[in-house]
Amino acid sequence: VGHELSHAVDNKGRHVDAAGNLRDWWTPADTAAWDSRVIRVGSQYDGYAYPGLNGVRVNGRLTREENAADIAGIELAQDAFINAQPGALEPARQAFYQSWARLWAQQSSVDAATLMASTDLHAPGQWRTNGPLVNQPGFGQAFSCNDGNAMQLKAVDQISIWR
Repeated sequence: VGHELSHAVDNKGRHVDAAGNLRDWWTPADTAAWDSRVIRVGSQYDGYAYPGLNGVRVNGRLTREENAADIAGIELAQDAFINAQPGALEPARQAFYQSWARLWAQQSSVDAATLMASTDLHAPGQWRTNGPLVNQPGFGQAFSCNDGNAMQLKAVDQISIWR
């Protein structure tokens, strides 16, 4: 739900104002701030190998708006979880992130993966799971990940959309 809600105020949603009129309601500063975030998102995902394909990487430029929505979605869901269960213990926090991961299970043939790698606006399931999570301090805390390892980027390298 958070993923879809974020589209209301992203690079496409910005073209429909609160009254439903087609117009760009962002300021130049809003545009610059968004662009700086999604450029970083694109660069991050460019570094991910495409599952099932040798020598192919995720096209971060093609997928960056949807990747940003995935990051925003997990941020919003995490905030809702924390507000609903502020004293949640580690098993509950881990279950929250495991539920996120279960959303994106995916297996593709080489032919399907080859087509998706060049046309799909979404990253493959592995990176729809792990890409947003490496940017979430709460994930690192729930699973005791050290900053800078494969599942927890250093704080300075983490990308956030709403925080």
